[in-house]
Amino acid sequence: DNYVASQQLDYLGFTLEANILDKVRVNFGYREEDNLQETSTFSVVNPGQVETGLIDQTDYLPSAAATWWISDAQQLRFGYSRTVSRPDFRELSAAPYVDPILDFTTFGNPDLVTAQIKNYDLRWEYYFSPTESVSIAAFRKEFTNPIEKQLLPGSGSILLTLANAEAATNQGVEFDVYKQLGFLDSWFDDSAWAQTL
Repeated sequence: DNYVASQQLDYLGFTLEANILDKVRVNFGYREEDNLQETSTFSVVNPGQVETGLIDQTDYLPSAAATWWISDAQQLRFGYSRTVSRPDFRELSAAPYVDPILDFTTFGNPDLVTAQIKNYDLRWEYYFSPTESVSIAAFRKEFTNPIEKQLLPGSGSILLTLANAEAATNQGVEFDVYKQLGFLDSWFDDSAWAQTL
């Protein structure tokens, strides 16, 4: 408990949605976020020594999405957006804390900056019924200045810190199937072992 922190986040945004010939729905959005975030970490040994972490920036975050109804049973979706990932107060403060997942002592970094993310999504969906469907999706996320954990060099035990990397990419393919399993009732009702119970 040797730091104080504050954050003020002002937000402005709008969306525009249109339906074209009942076949294509498009959505455009825009967010402007003005973030002022500050931490002041006091030395336990020398209370007069203060280390400050400061993020004062405005982010412009557009988004666009489109859905094409190929038929009554299938559709194709596309999405693009820009988002951010800001360090939390612990990460922006030089004070140590215990990482709740890794259970290692971690020192924050007052020099961290906000990570910028570009998101791309493409998804095809087919509906067998209102509650049964199959979908295939591809996604890609492009990070600028992602925040990563690093081993703190020169320590006898495992100590971690945080730093901004130059860039990173996360991409993949997802496959989803939703199927009702009510038909299994008849299997169990008619089975010999169920009748003996």
